[in-house]
Order: sequence, then structure tokens, then C-alpha cells
Amino acid sequence: RDPFRLLVTGRTSYALSAFGEHLIDAEIEAAVTEGATAIDGDVVDYSVGPLHSRDTGELGRHLFIVEFAEAVPSEVDIARFADCLDRSLRDANEDYAAHRAGGFGLDAPLIHVVPPGTFADWMKARGKLGGQHKVPRIINDADLLADLRRFTGADQQGP
Repeated sequence: RDPFRLLVTGRTSYALSAFGEHLIDAEIEAAVTEGATAIDGDVVDYSVGPLHSRDTGELGRHLFIVEFAEAVPSEVDIARFADCLDRSLRDANEDYAAHRAGGFGLDAPLIHVVPPGTFADWMKARGKLGGQHKVPRIINDADLLADLRRFTGADQQGP
């Protein structure tokens, strides 16, 4: 109280730039919405984080872990969702487009779809379920992303 202290909670990380792509939350949110619209889906929650390459010559990419309101979409719909999301990000952000061009520095995003209720279960397992806690949309913390990947089985995909 003396001196006064301000505690910021909620979604405090609004940018993703692990590879110099400089994406902001509004661009990512719009791309997810556009992808969902393309497959007539309803995204309940999602998180995105960087996947750094493990081997020389491999490119990094973004991992989107996505929960839809209905059952898990078909592989065809997931591919269409990914293509639309990627195109939307390229259209909205020149840095992202440059990194995605010609295999320069960033592979296409990887989409991992989880069943309805998965994010609520993950938040509960972390002791973060409730109105004061929100699913992190952009995860730049490697340990937090690793925890979500383990919880959702997304650690079986990508680097």
C-alpha cells in the first residue's frame, strides 16, 4: 500500500514475435475468426505459441491449439482452417508474409484441435479456473506452452 502497487492480471501478452514476424493480438484474433468462418465453425478458445526448430535447416512455426464448440472438425476442415488463418496473417502483416515467403524463416502454422472442454480442464488443472483467470491467447513462455502441449497431446506434433 505504501507505495501503491498496481497488479495487472488477465491477458497481458499481446504480441508474438519469436521469429521477427511481429504479430499482434488483433491480427491473430481476426485470422482465427476468418479460419473458423471458412469452415463454418465456432472457436471457443485457442492459444498460440512458437515452435522453435530442433534441427539445423528446419524452420520454426506457430502452434495453434484450438477448441471448437462442436465436435472436432474433419482433417479437410482443419487444413482449410489452417490455410485461411495463414493467408489472413500474411495479408494483415508484412513481416509475417516476408517470413512465410519462399521458406525464408517460418513454416506454415501447425493446428492442433482439442475436444470441447479441454481448455477449461487445463485451467482447472493449473488452479486458474474462474472469472479472474483467462486462457492465455498468445504464449511466449516456453514452460507454459510446454505444459499446454503436454496436457493436450500437442507435444506429439512438431518440434
